[in-house]
Amino acid sequence: MKKLYLIITLLCLMVLPAGSCFAQDEETGSGHTVSEITDQPALYYEAYLHEGDWSGRCTAMQSAGDPYGTQTIDAIRMQIDLNRYLDIIYRVHNKEGWTPWVKNNELAGTPGKAIDGIEIRLEGRASIIYDVSYAVMIDGKGWQKWTKEKQTAGDLQNVIRAIRIKIE
Repeated sequence: MKKLYLIITLLCLMVLPAGSCFAQDEETGSGHTVSEITDQPALYYEAYLHEGDWSGRCTAMQSAGDPYGTQTIDAIRMQIDLNRYLDIIYRVHNKEGWTPWVKNNELAGTPGKAIDGIEIRLEGRASIIYDVSYAVMIDGKGWQKWTKEKQTAGDLQNVIRAIRIKIE
């Protein structure tokens, strides 16, 4: 019986590479396991509307703002849960120019000043695995094409009424 066990063990070692899908939580070299870094991030965001109300907490692909009404977005905040190795960094543009970059649930924008552009990026160890994309609804122009990470969504002239964000 011991010989059979030894033969099976040796065959498995020759056939299965160390990094196969059967390997359990190997370290990545950063002191963190693969499963810790690759847990699907949960994205939440909400828009502060011109009349002083929050649009409500949205998850990936939902519309934050007032896409079919008359209100504009003055500010936004977003956060990623369940992944401590990924930060979401963002800034908005209004008539006064770009706001400073903020991250992880900090407010970007100024109540009373409608935004007309937004940029978002990911940082952290897991940012090599995920990408962020976002689409905005511009007043009078409707929904725009999805914008990739670090690019400007919005035309920096017409106000934004709604935004959708996703992490893939």
